[in-house]
Amino acid sequence: MRRYGLMVVLSALSLAACGGGGNSTPPAVTPAAIATPTATPAPTATPTATPTPTPGPVLLTYASSFANSTTPSNSPPSLGFQAETQTATVTATEFNYAGAFTATSTCAAVSVAGTNPFTLTANAAASSGCTITVHGFSAQAATVGATVAPPGGVQSRWVGPGYQNQAPPVPLLSGPINIVGTGSLFAATLVVSETGYIGSFTTPVASPACGGNLTIAASAGTGLPASAAGNATAYYSVTATGAIASGASCVISTNDVTAVPSSNSQIGVVVTTGSGSFQ
Repeated sequence: MRRYGLMVVLSALSLAACGGGGNSTPPAVTPAAIATPTATPAPTATPTATPTPTPGPVLLTYASSFANSTTPSNSPPSLGFQAETQTATVTATEFNYAGAFTATSTCAAVSVAGTNPFTLTANAAASSGCTITVHGFSAQAATVGATVAPPGGVQSRWVGPGYQNQAPPVPLLSGPINIVGTGSLFAATLVVSETGYIGSFTTPVASPACGGNLTIAASAGTGLPASAAGNATAYYSVTATGAIASGASCVISTNDVTAVPSSNSQIGVVVTTGSGSFQ
């Protein structure tokens, strides 16, 4: 019995030394931190290159007091100037192009000035062979032909006093001017005109053979037709102060001022001072 009791005592001491025998709690264990995964970046998409727009053809329109072409075209209808010194404007456009345009002329008869829109000026008569070329992007270009009507030469005609009472159109008479009395009551109207010309005329001058018996002054030409486009017309009153015989070779002369080439016109005058009648 003593032996068994000693063993119990030793066992109890062993348990006490090991911390056993009671309600002891083991130390808490801290779990290891869980690593946050790094996101894998998505691959960057390669952008699709935007194609460069290709410039289109050069297109032209033109405008003037005598002709217009409003539909853009690479080769619009030929531009026909009615007279020297007339002008027109040409405008160029081109799709997918915002740069400058240049223009040239193949003839001196039609000159080109300015930048888009360009100003064309008729300098001399040209029936053919004149082309305006407008360049845009690189080799792109457009063309328009041009012609210039030649001046038709100065023409002198007349109407007698009282023409305002005639039914229109009032016929214009060729020479000679036949004045049947002196003074303003019998004054004739001289009509100076020229086709293909829009300039002025020199003041008509009576020749020495008229003996100083004519007075010439500018007139409104009331009731007479106005000039057609591309033509010029001027009116003058011709008043007699004395008789001029039919054989006196009295003439009235006038010239155009800016026509190339210039021209002259003469018309004869006869003045009778008897009891005549209106012509």
